[in-house]
Amino acid sequence: MSRRMSNGVLLLVVAALLGFWSTGPRAQSYPSRVIKVVVPYPAGGSADLVTRLITKKMSAVLGQPMVLDFRPGAGARIGVEATANAAPDGYTIGFVTPAPISVAPALYPSLPYDPVKSFEPVILLTDAPFMVSVSASVPAKTLRQLVELDKSNPGKLNFVSFGPGSLLHFQGENFNAVTGTKLVHVPYKGSAQGLVALLAGESHVIFDQLASLNLANFESGKLRALAVLAPSRLPQLPDVPTAIEAGFPGIEGSVWYGFVVPAGTPRDIVLKLNAAAQTALADKEVIETLVNKNALVIAGGPPEKLADVIRADSIKWARIVKMTGFKPE
Repeated sequence: MSRRMSNGVLLLVVAALLGFWSTGPRAQSYPSRVIKVVVPYPAGGSADLVTRLITKKMSAVLGQPMVLDFRPGAGARIGVEATANAAPDGYTIGFVTPAPISVAPALYPSLPYDPVKSFEPVILLTDAPFMVSVSASVPAKTLRQLVELDKSNPGKLNFVSFGPGSLLHFQGENFNAVTGTKLVHVPYKGSAQGLVALLAGESHVIFDQLASLNLANFESGKLRALAVLAPSRLPQLPDVPTAIEAGFPGIEGSVWYGFVVPAGTPRDIVLKLNAAAQTALADKEVIETLVNKNALVIAGGPPEKLADVIRADSIKWARIVKMTGFKPE
């Protein structure tokens, strides 16, 4: 063997050893301290419910506490930016949804983070289909009746969102475009205010998940679900048809939840977090709370599954944002 080749082999061996000592022992000993989970939404909502329950189960698997760090604001972009800027050591996890990851890039060309390059996907936690729901004050009993009611009274009915440029805003605008309705957009500062207005009959229509609207409001008759915007019906509301069954394809929508970590986090650590989350998602308490009580769909799977969802979702919402012509102020 030539001296040049010997030196080359030696360099490769040294590089391999350095790689082992820099990532192997670190991944094996991980975690050795508290893990912070950045939640870019206020405490008390569905994001809080999901992250608190799942991280409690993950903590038991990993053997270290997991603490929620609520960083709401700017359409969830503040918290997501904090995750992107954290050290890539596995001790900061970010909770993400379509709003800051799939929708924001279509609205803000100069985001302080890149939805793909700034993060390593960990796991797709859950998916929750939107529904078309109306206040009890709205006489429509079916989706077709709602469309006909609006067309015969243009500008009289409105739909609720939690701010201009929010996911619910664009879901409503897509509904208008597909069905030919002219529901008026009425933004509120938060989900609580919007729901109060809906229950009081001040607002009429909402496109949101069951977990945010509370099953009890449907059981009591305060709200009425007209369609599920997914391929299949919800077991909690078995009599409510899907949008396709109701004759309106093209308005489907859902909100997914996932975990990411800063780009550059070692792959072994990502997989360790993924495995812990998979165990948590299979827990009986998690299934009872998220699936049976809140109509979320457990997702799970490898990190690449979340990456695929983000990619497809970004294309979809970019198309809808462009269609509406909406420009943030």
